[in-house]
Amino acid sequence: MKHIMIDIETLGREFHSDIVSIGAIEFDPEENSLGRDFYQVVSLEALPYINTNTLRWWMQQSEEARAVFKETGQPIECSLTLLSQFILSIKQNQGIRVWSRGKMDIDILEHKYKMNNLQCPWEYNEVRDARTFIDELTPYVPCFKFENEKAHNALSDAIYQASQVNHIHQYLRKI
Repeated sequence: MKHIMIDIETLGREFHSDIVSIGAIEFDPEENSLGRDFYQVVSLEALPYINTNTLRWWMQQSEEARAVFKETGQPIECSLTLLSQFILSIKQNQGIRVWSRGKMDIDILEHKYKMNNLQCPWEYNEVRDARTFIDELTPYVPCFKFENEKAHNALSDAIYQASQVNHIHQYLRKI
């Protein structure tokens, strides 16, 4: 089974929020490994759904986290197409697990795919919730020794979350 962790950074928490960046990482909990990665900044042109509370939140983040706003992005349609190509290159007509930390990222991405008349590269039953997995199992697993050095960077967050899932999975395999 193939696994991909997705993380997005947005300008809101609603399903129609604008996406700032998309990060994804292929991972294998059986082998405790990370594979190919994907990172795409989305163009900030014509953003109709900026949430002012989220904008204030971004202004309080580190300079490193805010650096994404200085990068040149691709239009959302292009960014979604590139994400689909990345996922389908891993999926290759096999089963896949698409993970995110909670359902917000998946909901926003699925809405963007629909609004741009693009086919979502995963099925409803291929989605997994890393937040529940991590939060419910971490108390029973010896400490996770890695830190996310670039919090609020979509790729860094995806790598960190995939590493957490791998760590928990490896520990549970030993029981």
